[in-house]
Amino acid sequence: MLRSSISRAFYSVFGGILICSPVLAVLAAGTTPVGLVVGFAAMVLIGAFLLRLAMVKVVVHDDHVELVNPLRRFRFSWHDVEEIDIISGAGWIVRVWAGGGRR
Repeated sequence: MLRSSISRAFYSVFGGILICSPVLAVLAAGTTPVGLVVGFAAMVLIGAFLLRLAMVKVVVHDDHVELVNPLRRFRFSWHDVEEIDIISGAGWIVRVWAGGGRR
């Protein structure tokens, strides 16, 4: 399994802050205007998305390779894989070329 520890740590911390800070603000303020509650709810949703983004990974199996992104999973049989590019730096990028296209 291939995961970026830098990206995972960043998205986990940032997502946790976005989720916890609005909740703490609402609890501390007591009654709040509706617009503020909607803004806080948006921050919680963005934080949840960032936590999901922290779960991006590449899983290599005997018969296929699987790319797990925040919104969906891509599964490629090794028969279909033409090339795999891994670009590493501060984070990483994995591109799988299959069926003439890349993912």
